[in-house]
Amino acid sequence: MAINTEEAKAATVDIWNALDALPGHLFGQRAFEKIALTAYRKAVLEKQRRDEHPVRIAAEQLAQ
Repeated sequence: MAINTEEAKAATVDIWNALDALPGHLFGQRAFEKIALTAYRKAVLEKQRRDEHPVRIAAEQLAQ
């Protein structure tokens, strides 16, 4: 599933916060990929949850 720019920004902030929480640590490629994939999966799950329960807008409510 694709995420939009705002969701990607939120995932990037999550990655930054995860790395910032461990100052002075070294991260290998696999460790960094795991952190990044965790943030990406979180963004995708939030998007899926929003899509499952859409919020009706006024025009949709009037049409019914």
